[in-house]
Amino acid sequence: MRIQRTTGVQHLRQYAAMTVLIILFAVPVFADRGEVVRTLKNCDFFIVEVEGVDYAVIESWDLSVPDKKDELIGEFNTYGMVTLYNKTQDLEIEVYIEDYMLFEDEASRILFEKCE
Repeated sequence: MRIQRTTGVQHLRQYAAMTVLIILFAVPVFADRGEVVRTLKNCDFFIVEVEGVDYAVIESWDLSVPDKKDELIGEFNTYGMVTLYNKTQDLEIEVYIEDYMLFEDEASRILFEKCE
């Protein structure tokens, strides 16, 4: 039986590879989860309940708005363009976060204003 010894360079390569894998796969762990709770016909805006705590008003920049009850994963607590993962439909969507950390009635008011 032959025992193979590893060098310091091999250890460094293994460490670097493990670090890259941890970073790549750890990002989704820190992402928020949300459920689409309200959509309106002929409107690109929709409301997401984030982590069962607050609400975000979001504008879809893709060809279609997610369906009610779709589960979305990503960063909801920021303004501007973000990519969300629609777990229900297994696809990524480009959206614009219009407003976030809202009460339900505030989110509904903004949605109706945007969709008039």
